[in-house]
Amino acid sequence: MLDDILPYAVERIIDTQRPMSEDSHQHPQGQLIWMRRGMLSGQTAHQHWLIQTNMLIWIPPMISHKAQNHQSATLGVLYLPTEMTSTWPAQVRLVDASLLAIGIFDKLLQKKPASAHTQHLLIDLLCDELKQAPPSDNQLPLPSDPRLKKITDALILSPALRQNLTQWGKQVGASSRTLARLFVKETGLSYRVWQHRLRRVETLSGLRDGLTQEQLTEHLGFSSVDAFSHWVKRIFQTTIRTLKQQLIDGRVTDTFHDRDDEI
Repeated sequence: MLDDILPYAVERIIDTQRPMSEDSHQHPQGQLIWMRRGMLSGQTAHQHWLIQTNMLIWIPPMISHKAQNHQSATLGVLYLPTEMTSTWPAQVRLVDASLLAIGIFDKLLQKKPASAHTQHLLIDLLCDELKQAPPSDNQLPLPSDPRLKKITDALILSPALRQNLTQWGKQVGASSRTLARLFVKETGLSYRVWQHRLRRVETLSGLRDGLTQEQLTEHLGFSSVDAFSHWVKRIFQTTIRTLKQQLIDGRVTDTFHDRDDEI
């Protein structure tokens, strides 16, 4: 019976003296991760993400993924047996954690577990919270089309690249119109919005890893430090110095909502 199958919740601490870099792997259980403190980068074949303080990420059973982090972090990890995941999303999902979800995770992490019936009720509530929350802009969809994959792989490796789809088309053997159509079909985002999300995630990752404004300006291909600073202020509604502090406090916000005209 399902009531006899229980989840397993643990707290995991990543030490600054031992940076974490995991190769691609998979678990027979589903994983729901709550980032209690810090930031963590990860990737599957179809998603690239950055999970910040008080975010949840769901990784379904047997989905190959890898992760890396160079700073200290504390995670709550909930392992769900396959039998419990039939109603959970079939794809990786990254969302902001609600106060209810945080409270539930705290309860499940306690050394004295709740009754089996209570645990199942809490798991159902977590599933509802995960499904109802809007997906985070920190989640970057990756395409499967080999032509698009060449483009996104190159941009992830070198975010400073500023080539348009006409220029990319000459390299990968497709028209700009075909590439634009495929980008929306395979990622749900236009090419310009996808680039913007990548710069946003790289900005947060770079600040987490201690890059200077000058280094981030070069890394992201901005013409000057002033241009980069202006972009940060427009997107995050704050200065770079304040943004760094917000990352520490786990309260980063921005005003970007996947619109081409915001780029």
